[in-house]
Amino acid sequence: MKKIFVLSILAILFAACSSDDDDNLDNQLVPISLNSKLVVEPRETRQDTQIAAGQQVSFFVTKAGNAADIVYNNAILTADGSGNFTYSYGSENTLYYPLDNSKVDFYAIHPYSVNNSLSNTLGFEVKQNQSLITDFLNSDLLYTKSEEVEKSTRAIGLIFAHKLSKITFEVIQGPGGDLTQLNAIEILNVESQINMSLSDGVLSASTSSPTTINPYGVRAGTSGETTVTGISAIIVPQLFSSAVGKPLFRFTLGATNFLYTPSADINFETGKKYNYRITIRDNGLSVTSKIEDWLATDDTEGEGTPE
Repeated sequence: MKKIFVLSILAILFAACSSDDDDNLDNQLVPISLNSKLVVEPRETRQDTQIAAGQQVSFFVTKAGNAADIVYNNAILTADGSGNFTYSYGSENTLYYPLDNSKVDFYAIHPYSVNNSLSNTLGFEVKQNQSLITDFLNSDLLYTKSEEVEKSTRAIGLIFAHKLSKITFEVIQGPGGDLTQLNAIEILNVESQINMSLSDGVLSASTSSPTTINPYGVRAGTSGETTVTGISAIIVPQLFSSAVGKPLFRFTLGATNFLYTPSADINFETGKKYNYRITIRDNGLSVTSKIEDWLATDDTEGEGTPE
């Protein structure tokens, strides 16, 4: 699985602990300890540097190398926004390593669902309206698997991967443009569903009809404001074909719609962030973009036209 350094439950924080702490653990009940930290962007509420407070994660523990030998099946981890979790498994709020000292495998999937199962394929759909922060965060499919974990009193290091694609917008006021009239941004004609195997995190296509995604953070500019930022959405990885001639974005200023139709195919890939810089003028818009890890590639440019 391609790892993106997005979410990290850092064992390094505990490196100062003596290895003697893990000696003579035979026949002892040792709690599983997990601490998390994200290492990408400084926007905690947007789940770029930390799992947001209140967000829940499905957590599975199995005997090492045997996903069918389950120790904990879909326990709930609830993030506190500062890198820590509370645990819930039925009436229990502590999870333990096997008493027999056998090694285990950890699986964690965000967001939590009561239907998550290692034996089933997850059919996942991003929220079409991501204007509310909860719906944006719950569209962010995250996955990690850690194998051959030994019983330890120290926190275990895990690395999550963003499994989907992220689009962000920076909207700039050009000649004749008026960002105080910005009232809508829409991502058009994109797939919203995908499948993932929870045993290994492998994605596969799902059959669905193209839909419209409403990003989080869309707002009108204030008087004198020439740039609006903080707008983003999660979409499933997919190839957006320019051959069909359909628009990808629609920007609405007042009663005027501006459409952006790419002149080349765009391959939205897992774990990548696509940053679009939009300049809106009185007679249209111009678009530049940059792709980053969220793996940098070439910038692209395009022109938009009024609808």
